[in-house]
Amino acid sequence: MEFLVSEGNWDIQGYGEYLKTIAHRFDEQTSEFILHKSFHDGHIKHIKLINHFDRSSEEEIKDPTSIRMIIEHSGGSLYEIVWSEVRRFFFDYDITRNVYSNLNEIVWDGMCGIDEWGYDEILETSNQMISHEIDLFSKTKIIIICRGIQINQLES
Repeated sequence: MEFLVSEGNWDIQGYGEYLKTIAHRFDEQTSEFILHKSFHDGHIKHIKLINHFDRSSEEEIKDPTSIRMIIEHSGGSLYEIVWSEVRRFFFDYDITRNVYSNLNEIVWDGMCGIDEWGYDEILETSNQMISHEIDLFSKTKIIIICRGIQINQLES
């Protein structure tokens, strides 16, 4: 992560300024969310990888993969994030890394699963793609390289 200065230390002001320079890439609701809110402490309820390729269709889709995630925000609202035209998806989960620092025991005996959203960073890449890197408290890392991100609040 570019704006992570050291463990737990972020250049929040610098990252906020950077997000303003790329906010035009997103729809109004998504821009508003990334500029003023965060999924920190949110709970991932559902994640789905979708291949839109249809062998029987004549329509050509350049990047047919998308990812949909439902997150319960720390305030209780549900949100859906859609990453479209995904070129790279990396999900590194290993429950044995989620341990108490001095006990070497898995946190809550693994009952938290992949655990809560820690920090994330959205960057524009050199080839005009979007990189979204997400660190969960379980030391799970998610990296998505895509053409678009859309965040929508769902009805409760």
